[in-house]
Amino acid sequence: MKLVSRTLHVKRVTYRGRGNREASDLPTLDEMIKGIFAKGDTVGKRHYPAADNLKPGKPCVCFDDYVDSGVGARFKMYSYVHAHTPDQVVPDLNAKHVNLVTEPLETADGKQKAVAIMCQVIVLGETMIVEYASGSGGVAAVVSALAYLSKKVDRRIAHMKAQNIPSRALTQMIKENGGVREVRATLRGTVPIESRFGMTLSTVRKGMGNATR
Repeated sequence: MKLVSRTLHVKRVTYRGRGNREASDLPTLDEMIKGIFAKGDTVGKRHYPAADNLKPGKPCVCFDDYVDSGVGARFKMYSYVHAHTPDQVVPDLNAKHVNLVTEPLETADGKQKAVAIMCQVIVLGETMIVEYASGSGGVAAVVSALAYLSKKVDRRIAHMKAQNIPSRALTQMIKENGGVREVRATLRGTVPIESRFGMTLSTVRKGMGNATR
């Protein structure tokens, strides 16, 4: 069986009401994601920054392909740089030098294209799992977009941040051993070929204590 390697960042996402006040009736993270897609029926409505704030060279993200599993949510985040013209190579293998060109990427009818990077995001309660993809912006990009888009669901949401979620046992072990450089997790067993993550959301949820809320 082919080994597929994925790096996943696991964070706890927290937020409060405006004025740093607790608000027990704020939507949960799952509800917030669902609301963003319910209100955002077009890419522009799930895009950060807003369409009227786009400038050349501005990093942008948009959310797409929302799936509600009943115990959590999954969606994709696409990252790109607005109006960026990447270096391109004309692969002439008989030339003495590389033929490097910098031209806008356009469709046949003249619409501008952009190089996009996609990563998967899973939400289980307060816990968010973000697939690492170089150049995507990762957890920081997801949280920044969520902080902006969440205002469309509930304008009281503020102070959103992503936190590490180590257990007490892990914290104590790290302290006793003078720190940690790297943590690795290995998934063992048969992985269905149609699954990029190899586990269902319900299976992952059972092994994560912070995913119950």
